[in-house]
Amino acid sequence: MDDVTNKQRADWARIALTNYEVKAAQFGLPSAVTTWAGRGRAAAEAFATATNHRAEQRRLSCAEVADEVISDLLACLFHLTDGEAAPPALLRAVERIEHPGPQTPEQLHESLPGTSQTALFTAQLLVALRATAEDFGLDWAPLAEDARGVFGEEVEAERYNARAAERATA
Repeated sequence: MDDVTNKQRADWARIALTNYEVKAAQFGLPSAVTTWAGRGRAAAEAFATATNHRAEQRRLSCAEVADEVISDLLACLFHLTDGEAAPPALLRAVERIEHPGPQTPEQLHESLPGTSQTALFTAQLLVALRATAEDFGLDWAPLAEDARGVFGEEVEAERYNARAAERATA
């Protein structure tokens, strides 16, 4: 994903989020962890297809692929909600929910007061992605923290490059 802007990353995340939102509109919110995991998996696979990940990564077939795709998607979701909800707030909201279930939207809304619908749906998708990661035997906390670090590096790199371009033309 070289020479990609953070706006492009946010646009890719929107594809995964839209996949999740469509399923939520059609079927309501999941009540079982396996359903949450299925929705997270579908969103991650839509993301992998949209971002032109290698063909073998477009289906989450093993823990290694799931780790890479979910991690990339998390960082892109942080770009999507940049300025609306900070990654630490989103991750804290998700961590407050021990097991996904029908109470999740209310709990997320309480954990993220004053945020946009995009941020709330993103938090729901993060719950689904956590269930997907755990379904593959992945440890959510380090995966999420690594994605948060990547997001920070990408934001800083873009800021630095924009500033360097300003200086070059000055």
